[in-house]
Amino acid sequence: ENVISARFIKWRLAELKRSPEWLAENLEIHYSAVYRYMYGETLPRTSRQKQFFELLETKLDSIGKLVLKYEKHLVNLDL
Repeated sequence: ENVISARFIKWRLAELKRSPEWLAENLEIHYSAVYRYMYGETLPRTSRQKQFFELLETKLDSIGKLVLKYEKHLVNLDL
């Protein structure tokens, strides 16, 4: 889950032309937390996942759904 989530975050931020700092500011968390998400060290808390995915402009609302939907695509992405 962590690797898939990390790749997804990097991919969506690039697609949206947004920075990790922008995501942190809008989630009202420290930017180091976003970097931990981006490098697969941690996952966003369950209580923040809906807002997290809204900011990334997706219809997903949980890491579990992300993995099910994008796993095959994101594993092969070179980020």
